[in-house]
Formats: sequence, C-alpha cells, structure tokens
Amino acid sequence: SWPQGWAPFPALTIYGPKGSGKSHLAAVWQSRSQARLINAEEFRNCDISALLEARVNLVIDQLEQLIGHRDQEEKLFHLYNGFKQDRLYLLGLSDKSPEHLTFLVQDLASRLRASQSAEIKAPDDDLLRRVLVKRFIDQNLDIGEDGITYILIRMERDWDVLDKLVNDIRLAATVQKRADVTIPLLRSVLAEHSGD
Repeated sequence: SWPQGWAPFPALTIYGPKGSGKSHLAAVWQSRSQARLINAEEFRNCDISALLEARVNLVIDQLEQLIGHRDQEEKLFHLYNGFKQDRLYLLGLSDKSPEHLTFLVQDLASRLRASQSAEIKAPDDDLLRRVLVKRFIDQNLDIGEDGITYILIRMERDWDVLDKLVNDIRLAATVQKRADVTIPLLRSVLAEHSGD
C-alpha cells in the first residue's frame, strides 16, 4: 500500500525475530522505491544533511540499535521531520516494536509509535513445513513426510536454524552419496545441532 497506506506518516517499521524475512521485504520495497539501505553502524557515521540532500527514500536496518542513544535519536528525529517535509519515506527494520523500545527523545518516540508498524511473527509449524519441503526440493533431496515431521518436532522455530539445518542435511547426504534423506541421517545431523 505504499505510499498511500503510510499516510500521513513518512515512516514504517517492520519488526520481528532475526531471519524472519524483514530484509527480504525491505529489498522488495527498496527496489520499488529506489531507496538506499543503511545499517545502524552506517547511520551512526552518516551526515544527516547529506541524507536529506540526496532526496532518496531510506531503509535503516537494525533500527533498535540506534534507540537509547540521544545523539542518534536526535539524528533520526531530524531525518523523520525532513522526510515528512520532502515527501520521502523511511522504512525501519527492528527486532522490536517501536512500542517496546526505550526512547530518550520523546518527540521521536511519539512519531515512530504513531507511524505504521508491521510484525513478522515466528513461523508456525504449517509454514515451517512448507518451507522445509521447498528447501529440500530446491536441494534436489528426496525427503518423506515422516522426515519432515521428524525435523519439525525437534527443531527450533527460527529461520536461521532452518537454513543451517537444511544445509547440514544436504552436506551429510552428499558425504553419504544419498539423494534420499533418511531418519538415521536426520538423527545424526540433529544430534550435532543439539550439541552446538
């Protein structure tokens, strides 16, 4: 719904756990809006005047790392107001909702909390199941429904864990010269994961 859905605010915050897809969504928006992407460290070292003069939309990754530091919050506040005036847009990516961040600059807090925000929740079993099946298909590995269920019962509900697990299963299958994924192979890989 950008930009109409963001009105009257120039900012949107997407928040959720690491690996939940925030960066993927931001990349889509960045492409559509010709936005620039910077992370918290780059923001700390940037000149706000230069960002405003560039007159481009902006994605700020790790937004939560800037909150709680007065000088960074003041820069964000100035940027927010400048973007509103110039009809530019700011997409913030954060692990936490603006409602759960501890701001020092209350004017910034009120603006970001009033702006739109969207949560990406941890994946449920149905979504994890579908993603696991797709990842195994992408890797040309044959895994039965019993193998998917075996993994789901034992894995953490986290995208990064899922990616590492599928990669480790692929590597183990390659070493064993197998195209099919067996329960003993899964048991072995999951045992290594639990020892990490």
